[in-house]
Amino acid sequence: MKQTIFCGALAAAFLLASPAEAEDRCPATTAEGAVTQIDYKDGHVVGSGTWAVGGGATGALLEFRVDNDRLAAETRTGTSGTWSIVESFAKCDRPLHALRVLVIPSVGAGEGSLRHCLGQQVRSEPLQFQFHCGARVTIEHCTWECEEGACAGLCAVSATGGRLPYLLFRGTGEPDDPQAGDSSQGTWTVPVTCKQGETVAFTVHDNFGRGRPSPPAARACGEE
Repeated sequence: MKQTIFCGALAAAFLLASPAEAEDRCPATTAEGAVTQIDYKDGHVVGSGTWAVGGGATGALLEFRVDNDRLAAETRTGTSGTWSIVESFAKCDRPLHALRVLVIPSVGAGEGSLRHCLGQQVRSEPLQFQFHCGARVTIEHCTWECEEGACAGLCAVSATGGRLPYLLFRGTGEPDDPQAGDSSQGTWTVPVTCKQGETVAFTVHDNFGRGRPSPPAARACGEE
């Protein structure tokens, strides 16, 4: 039996795909990705998920995007795997944000390089996360006098974060919540009347009252 052996540069020409050949293989490639976990801790997006490619792809470019802004990117070899990121993020333009992973399949392009098939990229479904970067309100303590289920008291309330000064409102952040305190650097003593056991809640708006309402602070009427 006759055997043909290719050596040196000729062998490399057969074994390594040319850029044109790599481009030709791109339309057959497939990709998929998923975000399976998301959290926000100490100013960082913490996420993880999966990726996979097929149709002759030998790797992938992964892009991690929050609200369509590129947060980070990684190149992977192989046809499937998991990913995880811990990236700094502190954009305060909306209360809800979403993380996606873009998976772009890659094919060998010769001399150890990969060609990314941009036309075959696939976006995962978004997974939302929330963090509050504005003002926060706290009910420090309340003193009450209650009789026959009716209570009158004084609550010490404080605010932090966001931009000074603050306006204090009684309620959970609805547009018609009544104002409960004047403009302040962050402390109030608020007179309260209520039925014993009902919820007493406060929110603050920072930046002279122009900011978004904070998450509410709540306490049961009659509870110190």
